[in-house]
Amino acid sequence: MCVACHQKEDCIATGHEDGKIRLWRNFNHKKEYTYSTLHWHHSAVSSLCFTPEGTNLLSGGLESVLVQWRYNQESQRDFLPRLGSAITHIAVSPDGALFCTSHSDNSKEL
Repeated sequence: MCVACHQKEDCIATGHEDGKIRLWRNFNHKKEYTYSTLHWHHSAVSSLCFTPEGTNLLSGGLESVLVQWRYNQESQRDFLPRLGSAITHIAVSPDGALFCTSHSDNSKEL
């Protein structure tokens, strides 16, 4: 459904229809890649975005909840619920201070 690349590390995040996020790592190490799975969403993950410093991964989907995952500490996450409608895109300001989401009903949240 969606993909995001980490700015500093050898990691690609993919969002899937089953609500899972996979973090694919080690592509440059003799092609012996590994992956781990994050799962909170019950529906498709429609948008992923790493923060500029690479310490967090943001995800969103049909639940209208922005999830902030701590990179390399995937069991730690925060939620921004009730954003109105399904999240279709996530963007982060260059300094990482602001998050912006766009939604299926053409609204946006800052």
